[in-house]
Amino acid sequence: MTEDSEDHLHVHPDAYEIIRDLKFAGKPLGLLAARHLDSMKGAPWYNPDQNFGEFIALVHCELSEAMDEWRKGSPPDEVYYEELHEPHAPLAMKDKPEGVPIEFADAILRILMKCAELGIDIDEAIRLKMAYNKNRAWKDGQHLRVNEVNVGDRVGLFHDNGSQFTCTFGWRDALLGPGICGCPEFMAIGEEDGHMHYRCQNCGAVFTQLEARLVP
Repeated sequence: MTEDSEDHLHVHPDAYEIIRDLKFAGKPLGLLAARHLDSMKGAPWYNPDQNFGEFIALVHCELSEAMDEWRKGSPPDEVYYEELHEPHAPLAMKDKPEGVPIEFADAILRILMKCAELGIDIDEAIRLKMAYNKNRAWKDGQHLRVNEVNVGDRVGLFHDNGSQFTCTFGWRDALLGPGICGCPEFMAIGEEDGHMHYRCQNCGAVFTQLEARLVP
């Protein structure tokens, strides 16, 4: 096949979308992200050179607008329409949807579009995070449930009165020397004598699970 003949090859306009949709079979969020990115590429406000910080700020803006809707008293599940007053706007855009659900949708769509741009498998990321959250340690009354904690889990510890325990050992900083570490994050390192032991993520001190006392 010559270069001239290749120049005259034409792909059916639906072929790309069919291939794209097959690529994301079983990954509904990935498919939605790819479709949204494709639909936005021709929009005048689409910026392929947007930096990551600007993207994060814009997601914050959408959530702030949701907060504004809440403060105005908009029911959180209500979508209402605002007349645009733009005589040259397409008929389908005469009324702009507003409300908390719309602002949430804006934030989600921005995140999904960025996932598509960066090649992030958001379906897999959510699956992994949901599996982790299902099995992570959690507060039951005033205690952590030992049988829900696995070695390697990062957890918080709580006193019997329900207040969060922070590390009471270790180095405060290089200048002040030894003192209260204050770190609230611990990693489960193993069970001994019926009690899970946890290591401070900051200074390495080891504590028991319920009493939150330093293990000698």
